[in-house]
Amino acid sequence: HGREAARHFLKMKNGRPLLYFIVNDVIASGFAEYWGRHNPEEKCHIFGYDNIMPRMSLQCNFSTVDINYLRMGKCVAEVIAKAVCIPKFIFTPPQLICRADLPFKA
Repeated sequence: HGREAARHFLKMKNGRPLLYFIVNDVIASGFAEYWGRHNPEEKCHIFGYDNIMPRMSLQCNFSTVDINYLRMGKCVAEVIAKAVCIPKFIFTPPQLICRADLPFKA
């Protein structure tokens, strides 16, 4: 799917975005790989989401949003262990991991 999305945007002649936020790192890696192979002279900024396999974003040089599943699991385990009152929402803040120069301050 990432390659198909990159192909779609590369067909655009005018108004092509400079920044792409992609639903997860697997699709972002396909997008980044295709973009780099077929249009290496035009720089764009690619963001994935999940950081499940950090090596992927390093190899394909895209930024990602780490949602820290380990911290999320630990919070859930602590809530279950207490077994007093289970809240509807538990916030575990994500972290932006920048792998390339960005056109803005992160």
